[in-house]
This record gives sequence, structure tokens and C-alpha cells, in this order.
Amino acid sequence: MAFFGHDFLTTAYPNFDQSRQTAKAQDGAERVIAFAQAVFDDFGYELPASFYWMLLCPIERDSIYESRPMFFDPQMQGVKRAYDACLHGFNVTAMLMRVQAHASEQGLLLQHGCGCDHSLAQMIPGRGELFLSLKVLKDDRKR
Repeated sequence: MAFFGHDFLTTAYPNFDQSRQTAKAQDGAERVIAFAQAVFDDFGYELPASFYWMLLCPIERDSIYESRPMFFDPQMQGVKRAYDACLHGFNVTAMLMRVQAHASEQGLLLQHGCGCDHSLAQMIPGRGELFLSLKVLKDDRKR
């Protein structure tokens, strides 16, 4: 419970400006940061910090397109279960479509494989963007 409580502290969230300075990948890290920032602009602190860190993790690799099996990656120790939970949450919610829409604005496609691997793919240039509007139902929830 402490992990999840900490994950909603504002200090646990990424500093996107700092991420631009510390990114390891040199082949599109700015695009990854731009789409993660766009997702944050949509959802803000409604989502846990791990969600945004998971979107940013490709910038810590040699290439943003590198696929990594999270459970065997030494860099993912301590966060792999939280990141994997975020990725699996995409499989059952419309949120994935909204995140993919932001990724497509940068020509990227977020992928999560059955072996709990995580990667980005380059979309074919000139083939358009995915657009999805997600209505926030805060005031429309059934009680």
C-alpha cells in the first residue's frame, strides 16, 4: 500500500523538462517526452506517477524502439510490476486509445507483448494520426 500511496504524491511524478536533459536514447526521446507530456496534460494527477514513468521508460534505453522484457530487465527492478499493471490496464480500457492518439501525434505506436515486453514502433510517415476523444465522466458517474 505504501508504494501506491507514494505513487500519487505530486513529487513522485516526472519532471518532463528534466527528462529532456537526462534521456539516454538519442533517436526520438523528445517525441516520447512530448507524447507523455500530452497524456499528462489530459489526465494529470488522476493517474499514478508510475503510469507516466512507464510511458517515459523508452528514453532510458539505447533506442526508443528497443523492446525490453520488463521482468528480466535489470533497470526495471522495483518498478516492473507497477509498469506492467499500467500496460495491462490499457488492454481493458479506452484509455489506451487516448494514449495511442497522443503517441500517433509523434509518429509512434505503443506496444506491449505477451511476454511483458514493452516497446515503441515507428508509424508509417504520411499515413495519418489516430484521434480519440475520451469524455471525462466525473459528474456523470452513477451513484
